[in-house]
Amino acid sequence: MIGIKLVSSFNKIASDIGNLRDDLKSHVDNEGHEKLSQQIKVLQTESSSHDKMLAVHLMNFETRKEAVQFLFGQLNEKIDHKCERWDNELKELKIDVKEVQGFLRKHESFVIRNRQD
Repeated sequence: MIGIKLVSSFNKIASDIGNLRDDLKSHVDNEGHEKLSQQIKVLQTESSSHDKMLAVHLMNFETRKEAVQFLFGQLNEKIDHKCERWDNELKELKIDVKEVQGFLRKHESFVIRNRQD
């Protein structure tokens, strides 16, 4: 009698497990979990490709940024060099003007007026 109850209990448990499997399979088919998992895979591949594209754009931005900084550095050097040359030429011009003023005062009694800016 105990053996029959034991076997019938095992059979009931086996049929309940089979019913659960069938219910789970029908649930997966009805809910479209397969479609969702495929969509998730597609989204993962798209996001990884976007990540790669973003990395490429960031590298491109960094190289362009470095190139622009290099160009600005060159321009600053050129501007500084030109300013130095202009300062030197202006100093030489002031010296020349002083010499001309001195010459004119000596030889022709020419008086240079002071300008008020």
